[in-house]
Amino acid sequence: MDKKNILALLKKKEWYHSFELVPGVFTPGRVMVNPARVLDAVGIAADLDDQKVLDIGAWDGPYTFEFERRGAQVTALDIQNPDHTGFNVSKRILNSKAVYICGSVCDMPQQLNNQFDIVFFQGVYYHLKNPLLAFANVWNVLKKNGVVYFGGALLDHANLVDPLWKDKKALLEKISELPIAYFVKDNYGSNDSSCWFIPTKCCLDHWLVASGFKDITIHVSVENSLSSGKAIKDGNFKHFEHEKR
Repeated sequence: MDKKNILALLKKKEWYHSFELVPGVFTPGRVMVNPARVLDAVGIAADLDDQKVLDIGAWDGPYTFEFERRGAQVTALDIQNPDHTGFNVSKRILNSKAVYICGSVCDMPQQLNNQFDIVFFQGVYYHLKNPLLAFANVWNVLKKNGVVYFGGALLDHANLVDPLWKDKKALLEKISELPIAYFVKDNYGSNDSSCWFIPTKCCLDHWLVASGFKDITIHVSVENSLSSGKAIKDGNFKHFEHEKR
C-alpha cells in the first residue's frame, strides 16, 4: 500500500496515540508515543519469538504492533471498538495477525487463563473502579512465572500534576510511606474525569502482593508522578477475600 493510500485511511479514524506506523508515516493522535523506546526502557527483549503477549488497554495498538514486530503472538484487549479507533486500520496496513478482544480487564474471558508470558498493563489501573480485581485477572491470564509490566498514576508527587494537591506537598511527604489511595471525586490532573483511585507507591506495591505477585519493582517518575514497573506471577498464591470456616 502506498503512502497516499495509507494517509487517506488514517484520516478516517479517531486516534488517541500518535506513533510511527510505517517508516515516515505517523498516526494523527493526541499523545505522541515511541513504543519501541518504551519497551526498551522497561527491559522488554527485542526478540520475543514464541512469547505470548496480552496488551491491556491497547486502544489503537502502538504497543500491540511493536510486540508483534519483535516476534510475539499478541492479543490486544480494550473496551474501545477497534473499528472506531485506528486499530483495525493499523492492522490492515501492517498485515498484522494480532487478535483483538473488545472487553474490560475486570471481565476477562476465562479462556485466556494461564496463556500469556507477558502482560503489558500500561496506563490502565487508575482508570478502574476495581483495580484489585484487574490485577487478580492479570494474575489469572499469566503463565506460571509470567511477567506483568505496568505503569500509571501515583499519588506521591500529585502536587506537581493535580490542582487539588498543589499546596499539599508536606502532606504527601507524610503519607508517601502509607498504603493508601486517593479516591478521585471529580477530575485528576488535566481535567481527566476517568480516574478513580490514585495509589501511593507503597499502596501499589501492596495491591500487587495481595494479587499474587512477587519480585516487584516499581520506579517513580517524579515530574509527572507516574509509576513504571514489573512483577512476576507467584504460581503458589491462593486468592481469597475472606477465610472460610
